[in-house]
Amino acid sequence: MIRNKKIVIRKSLLIALFWAIFVYLFSGSPYTTINTDLSMLTVLIAFAILPIMLFFRREKNGKLLLALLLISIMILISMISHSEFYSRAYWRLLAVVIIVSYLIEKYGFRNIVKVYLDIMFFVSIISLIGYLLLNFTSLLNNLPSVTNINGVEYGVGIIFNYIKALPERNCGIFWEPGIFASYLALAIAFESIINSNSISWFRILVFVVSIITTTSSAGYVLLIFSLGIVLLRGRKLSGYKKLLAIIVVIAIAIVAFNIDNIILNTSLAQNKYLIKLTSDRMNQSSRITSIYHNLSIFRKRVLFGAGINSVLNQMSSWADISTSTYMLSIFGVMGSLYTLFIIYGIFSQKNINIFVKLFFFFILISIVNKEPHINIMFTWIIILGMLSDKNAICIKKKDY
Repeated sequence: MIRNKKIVIRKSLLIALFWAIFVYLFSGSPYTTINTDLSMLTVLIAFAILPIMLFFRREKNGKLLLALLLISIMILISMISHSEFYSRAYWRLLAVVIIVSYLIEKYGFRNIVKVYLDIMFFVSIISLIGYLLLNFTSLLNNLPSVTNINGVEYGVGIIFNYIKALPERNCGIFWEPGIFASYLALAIAFESIINSNSISWFRILVFVVSIITTTSSAGYVLLIFSLGIVLLRGRKLSGYKKLLAIIVVIAIAIVAFNIDNIILNTSLAQNKYLIKLTSDRMNQSSRITSIYHNLSIFRKRVLFGAGINSVLNQMSSWADISTSTYMLSIFGVMGSLYTLFIIYGIFSQKNINIFVKLFFFFILISIVNKEPHINIMFTWIIILGMLSDKNAICIKKKDY
């Protein structure tokens, strides 16, 4: 009897490990940028688990199934209206949403986030060790090299990767430093909200230092907002905390809109990392152009969008950066579901004050609109997980 229990536990752990690795592979891993055909594996797995999810699970989450139905209808309408039924891009997106829905039902969003925090802590520790060894010794100089479809060469150490041309920027196990910084900012936010009364300050410190080593300008802005959540976490704010929240929001806005002048007109311009913030602000023009490009397509095709193949054929390499507007350009008015799900999911959460909700909203909406996230699995886990449960990341009443 005991032996059978041990076998069941081991089997469960192996299955959970498989899903953790699987989600990582389709959430910013450099390996899927080396072989893009690997993403079609999601389609096979999705349609294998769909019958289990629909017919064999006793407890079903109504909101989750409704979201899955709406997304399926959105994709089907676009396929039919644009005669793109055989487009891989549609099936890949549908597969991601099906798998994510299954995982949320099977494990629960809150449990997934707790595992995520453990994994990110481990990844951060390893990344900092790798970062130090890479930049101050020659021990990692001979890691195997691989080149992705965009010509980016990686030094691959399985649990630590780096971009050969940018060894001074920590990207952990991900395809670039910016997405690593995004995940770290989310980790700080989740650690602060879910573990509010037993927050691990050492974890927070590790996440903060890791973000600093990415030298991602967007990551630094996200860091400020995630630390704002640390300061303002809780169901209710006292008078001085409300004042602090208002001051923090105003200060961030002032700094964000004047970062170029602050750096260029002070001695900070001598810092090679800070001067990067100004050059990155210049790159913001491509992100703004991306939004304009997508909205111009949407304005012409409000009802059904232009279809995924048409948008892909029209776009330059940056047009899919703004995921919210990219969805509008592809699917038309139904593409707004993506952003509406984010808004509803965050602001429907219970026992979280409005400032924390606003900060978290800014973090997530910034992340999905600074790089392509249409097929990023963990982003969909956050969106659908919070949408499906008003207590997904709430602070438990017993914590107060």
